[in-house]
Amino acid sequence: ISSLSATEIANLSIADLQSATASDFSHLVAEQLQALTTTQTAALTSAQIRYLSGDQISALTTSQIGALTTTEVAALTKGAVEGLTTVQIEAFLAAQIMGLSSSCVSGLSAEQLGAFSAEQLLALTTTQLRGLTSTDVSELNTTELSLFSPTQLSALSAGALRGLGAEQLAGLTLDQIN
Repeated sequence: ISSLSATEIANLSIADLQSATASDFSHLVAEQLQALTTTQTAALTSAQIRYLSGDQISALTTSQIGALTTTEVAALTKGAVEGLTTVQIEAFLAAQIMGLSSSCVSGLSAEQLGAFSAEQLLALTTTQLRGLTSTDVSELNTTELSLFSPTQLSALSAGALRGLGAEQLAGLTLDQIN
């Protein structure tokens, strides 16, 4: 597959694409990856997704990111997620966010976390939130924290909560902390 042109990749059938080995995907360059249609992107196997590096993931278009299934998102490695741009993060649907592993969520940079929409923040599961560190929490602004439900806030570890500053604590509502 790595020897195919972008045009040839765009014309691959789903069956042909899925028959490519996962390691073949580690050799694709940005132009080849960007040639995948959204239908092809949604049909990639979990193993194929797992072989994509952070640089390869960052080459995907926002349409391709939006086409990923929750199963494919769950297959992303921490290194691949660290390669996501803020524009790509913004392209994720809330349902896709729920597919990220807790280690992937804990590996997000402050800039990436800051790119989450209200809907995406609300989609974070308690398991995902347990992976956040005090540094991660310290980077959340008061508006972002105000969106967290009481259940989400209670999922944060004691260590993560130590990252809250005075302004962040003052911004929490009674409903959130009771």
